[in-house]
Amino acid sequence: MSEIVKIAQYNGIQEYMHVDASRPGDLIIETKQDLEPIIQRAKELSEQTPGKEWRHVACIPMWFIDQAVKKGVSMSDRKYWHRWLNDPANKAFRTWPGNIGPTHQV
Repeated sequence: MSEIVKIAQYNGIQEYMHVDASRPGDLIIETKQDLEPIIQRAKELSEQTPGKEWRHVACIPMWFIDQAVKKGVSMSDRKYWHRWLNDPANKAFRTWPGNIGPTHQV
């Protein structure tokens, strides 16, 4: 096991680098974020009555946004974010239970 070195910390995100013994020529950059405070905030917001014109629909962790941008996903790619928001695996981050689709604001 190689030494793990913390290289950055910002917006609740920590980045570490290390070399994996099974991949000695590769430098591994690992990103971590404590999602529990974000999940708790989403839960608190979900317990409030939404307004009729604007609805807060989710608390998206910066880690997910960072990973999407690294994959080339634009923040304005509505189809991608609609899928992400409607994915049951991301339910903990939702603040409104309705379906997010092309007729709803993101």
